Amino acid sequence: MPPGASSPSFTYSAGMIEPLFVANDARGNLYEVDSANPGGVGGKDGFVNEYAPQTNSVLHSCAPGAHPMGIAIDGNGNVFLALDSGSPAAASSSTSAG
Repeated sequence: MPPGASSPSFTYSAGMIEPLFVANDARGNLYEVDSANPGGVGGKDGFVNEYAPQTNSVLHSCAPGAHPMGIAIDGNGNVFLALDSGSPAAASSSTSAG
């Protein structure tokens, strides 16, 4: 970036309590994995929020049923979560972001 130039920036904060991981899909949506779960939604720890590009509004939110430990998104928009199932090995789950 040239000296004196500034890059566009935006701060996402709606609904975040203890953010751990973030990822972006090809459309620019931001996915935030949070280790907290306000009010015990679904009776489980942790949740995932999806934000539209440069907005502070949560598009989708879910409590995946186990403590989320990581996130990845493939080129087709599929979201993959690494979940702490309480055992030494992590489970994985996917949902379509279509």
